[in-house]
Amino acid sequence: MPSTETDNFNYHSFNNYNNLNRNINNTKNNKFAKLEMDYQCLQEDYKELSKNYKKDIKKIADINEARLKSLQEIIANKTEECESINAQLKNYKKKYNTDYLEWKQTKTRLENELKKNQYSLALEYENEYNEKLDVLQEELKSKTEEINSKEEKILYFNKMLARK
Repeated sequence: MPSTETDNFNYHSFNNYNNLNRNINNTKNNKFAKLEMDYQCLQEDYKELSKNYKKDIKKIADINEARLKSLQEIIANKTEECESINAQLKNYKKKYNTDYLEWKQTKTRLENELKKNQYSLALEYENEYNEKLDVLQEELKSKTEEINSKEEKILYFNKMLARK
């Protein structure tokens, strides 16, 4: 132990310094150890979270891949349906155009036949009218001759009666 006061002070100071250094070192070591432990825990948490996120991302990617395939199949089906409908539409358009041309030709033919029939009917009506007119004129002529003949007879008989 120190014998003098200065030595005593130096001894206590040195001890205090050593204790302080030890305490500081212990505190540093404890803090470092705690930080090291915290770092390890954080690293394990990070690995666990990373693993979970990777699983979730994989699940999401798989789900998206399945949805994408499903949508691609739907699009393929819809594309086939559209192509089928377009083909049907083309067929309907062709049929419509064919039917329209046929209708137009038929209409023109029927209109011409109608005009021809109207003309024929008019001629037939005129011929029948003329024939009936001729028959009536013949009858009129015949009746007129008959009347004239009877008038002549009447005049003859009147002359005969007047002579008597």
